[in-house]
Amino acid sequence: MNDRLSRVQASRSAAVKARLQHPVIDTDVHVNDYAPVLEDYIQHYGGNALVDALRKALGGRFVTRTGGGKDWYQQTPEERQYHRTLRAPWWARVTRNTYDLATYTLPALLYERLAEQGSDYSVLFPNDVLSPAAAGSEYRQPLHRAINHFHADQYRAYADRLTPVAGIPLHTPQEGIEELEFAVKTLGLKVINIAGGVRRPIRAIADKYPAKEHPEIAKQAGYIDFYGIDSEHDYDPFWAKVVELGVPVTTHYGSQGWTGRQSISNYMNNHIGHFADGSQAFAKALFFGGVTRRFPGLRVGLLEGGADWGAHVYTHLVDRWEKRNRVAVRNYDPAEADVALLVSLFERYGADYIRGRAGYESTPRHLRPAPQPRARRLGDRRLRAGRHREDGGHPRALGRQLLLRLRGRRPHRGGRLQHARESAGREDQRHLVLRRRPLGRARVHRAAGRELGPGRAGRDRRGRLQGPRVRQPAPLLHRGQPALLRRHGGRTQAGDRRVLNTTREDKKTCDRPCPFCADRPRHCSCWPCPHSPPRRCRPHPR
Repeated sequence: MNDRLSRVQASRSAAVKARLQHPVIDTDVHVNDYAPVLEDYIQHYGGNALVDALRKALGGRFVTRTGGGKDWYQQTPEERQYHRTLRAPWWARVTRNTYDLATYTLPALLYERLAEQGSDYSVLFPNDVLSPAAAGSEYRQPLHRAINHFHADQYRAYADRLTPVAGIPLHTPQEGIEELEFAVKTLGLKVINIAGGVRRPIRAIADKYPAKEHPEIAKQAGYIDFYGIDSEHDYDPFWAKVVELGVPVTTHYGSQGWTGRQSISNYMNNHIGHFADGSQAFAKALFFGGVTRRFPGLRVGLLEGGADWGAHVYTHLVDRWEKRNRVAVRNYDPAEADVALLVSLFERYGADYIRGRAGYESTPRHLRPAPQPRARRLGDRRLRAGRHREDGGHPRALGRQLLLRLRGRRPHRGGRLQHARESAGREDQRHLVLRRRPLGRARVHRAAGRELGPGRAGRDRRGRLQGPRVRQPAPLLHRGQPALLRRHGGRTQAGDRRVLNTTREDKKTCDRPCPFCADRPRHCSCWPCPHSPPRRCRPHPR
């Protein structure tokens, strides 16, 4: 049966390919090796011992064995919790589409279906190409060489459209160079695949607890060497050989089992994003280790991590450079701090933190300014009530300013008459309109240089005679204060002018206590206690 033509016509990939004017190269096609054929090849290549090493390495790829040699599926929930056994995947191969199952196993069928998938050339990544890394130092290098040789022979007949990658071990730079030269010069392979890192023992712990005597400790106490930075080996000869031979370096390095990917119950929790994290670690090591600078011709492909992680790494590299380059990093130099200013600020705003401490007493006296009055806390009950002001200011004005500060607003300086007089010469500020001033005070205002208006003719709505209006320059008031003034008896007019109905000089006091502040005389004004609701009080006769 030959249904190749109908499948090509039904392929959406082929339809997209037909609209393109350039060839399409698929750089990451995973294929599976037929185990009996692979094992026969390995047996003839290196004997039965090499086959046993291959089986052991392949069996440990997806199965974590702890607790007496049991894998995750053989352990009870209590044993998984006790040993912290990492959850392994299940059903890792596509099976429902039987045609696809055979395609990624049989090279001839894959070669025939390339047109169906819409590609002209494919780079193949056999699933077991890096499995020899788990075979141990005795079998690692010969097993890598045997598998690379098998793939080169299997796909040589289809080399015009298919090429497999060569797995290269990098536990040491020398073994990497040897296998690289054999794969490229002898086998004719065009792309190499490496692991993004090598797990190594921490020597201080390994010397104290040898792996042969304490295998469990050796399994846990280790670190990952990413080649480019902080490595015990110099990998520059390997990178130089890669550039010399002109082959690209690829990796599918994952991070399952790292911190944050150690779930003992959910495989997807460990799997999502693990290729991106592994690629990010490898890329940063190459960059910060200077590999990309020393070898600008090095071509590296980091696969199966998506595109977002690359943008993420690039953005953060630029960000860190802007903040910590050799010029900007001086912003963090302790020598740049103004010690005298720092001591002054601590003395003024944090005297309780430093007074009496050894470090403060040892500070030179020329760096220790004269003690300043301690600023009271805004939460002080007496200050919220407007009493006990150290500078002798009016208690109600102080209470009003503190209330504004507690509400996150900046208090103004135009609420009191003496403040308005101080700013009488400012031409760029608005006028404060004071109403119902006694007519006898007109001379006082003229002497102060203020303009006395005639006032409105007739009576107001309540039948009271209108007094003259006094216009005087006053500071700009905060835009958030009109509502607050209305709540304290004031009101606003057009042009954002404040209308204050009275001032401190006109207030008549009596000895009767205020119902809202029992320990303070009651004032006849439109400014009640800051803690009281808006109201207007009337004067009481003395």
